[in-house]
Amino acid sequence: MSMTPQSVRVLFFCIFILLLVLQSAYVPIRHSGVRALFVRSVLVAITSCLLYIGTYPGFFGADGIFLTRAFNGLYFAVTALLPWMWLVYMVRRVFIKPSLSTWIRILISLPVAFFAVASVLSIWNGWVFYVDAADGYMRGPLYLPYVAILGVYLLVPMFGCLSRAFNKRFYVDRSMYLSLSSFGFFTIVGMTLEVFFPDLPSSAMGMALTLLTNHLSDQRGQVSADPLTKLNNRNQFNIYLDRLIQNPPVEGKAYLFVLDMDKFKHINDDFGHMKGDEALLIVSNVLKKVCGPKGHFISRFGGDEFVVVAKYNGEQECDGLVQEIKAALAEASANFVCPLSVSIGYDAVKESGETIPDLFDRADKKLYKIKKSR
Repeated sequence: MSMTPQSVRVLFFCIFILLLVLQSAYVPIRHSGVRALFVRSVLVAITSCLLYIGTYPGFFGADGIFLTRAFNGLYFAVTALLPWMWLVYMVRRVFIKPSLSTWIRILISLPVAFFAVASVLSIWNGWVFYVDAADGYMRGPLYLPYVAILGVYLLVPMFGCLSRAFNKRFYVDRSMYLSLSSFGFFTIVGMTLEVFFPDLPSSAMGMALTLLTNHLSDQRGQVSADPLTKLNNRNQFNIYLDRLIQNPPVEGKAYLFVLDMDKFKHINDDFGHMKGDEALLIVSNVLKKVCGPKGHFISRFGGDEFVVVAKYNGEQECDGLVQEIKAALAEASANFVCPLSVSIGYDAVKESGETIPDLFDRADKKLYKIKKSR
């Protein structure tokens, strides 16, 4: 890694960006949640950049060749951990696998452990790299296999996220999957560039850029999502519907569906608020399952009210969606403490002169007309 002074400045800038991410995302690393895994990844990335600076030729003076070798070895060893940590983070966050069998964890960890040890031993034997007497950095025979294995650790979760991003079943969370897949993309591009341009710290740039991008995406998600159900919140609903009113669909009509849970107060009073929250999650998951693949907008409006915005050609299709939601909810709540049901009212967006309060009021009135008729 024959860096230039400009490369060192780039690394300091990457460290500055990562410190900002760390300050914003920090939780005690002794925690075991997904956010703690992200914080650990940021800490490893910062450590990697700091060690990278120590690999600068002549950084420790004419008599510091061994220190240069040591920093190179530690840099390669620490950097090998980051794709592995990202894979674990992705499994926990995306694929909802809080625990893996011992043998699977060992198999996943073995390649990283091998290259981490090989990197440290390269201080003396030059397997991954070596530094000659003139303080010149050279790549060892295991360098390209090292890069290839780390690339596999990045590609697996990246393609897993991309497959979900373009799967209609996961339409609601598409933006999250695209954001998460970017880590593999930018880091692999950075590692590839570094193979051909050793003096460019592009892998560090890719790590810093992606961790920042993912953190910002996560922050936006927290602002725009309902904390319990992770659906869009009321503010996002207003923004989406306002844009739709200003730019109505060319074909068909846009319909607003207002859903209200039946006897929700009864669930809270008789079974407790924890069961009430569980009931809300069941409804939200049903809406994701039924409406998500169709590309409909879903939001929790507040309390036990949900809204769906869909584009259809007429009320017959709307009635079909209503029946599909009710049937799916009945099936999903079969093992709950009591059967769950919702009342649904809907109305079409007018072609001109429409306002959000007017549209919501019309759909809401139809909803309560249905509830009173029971």
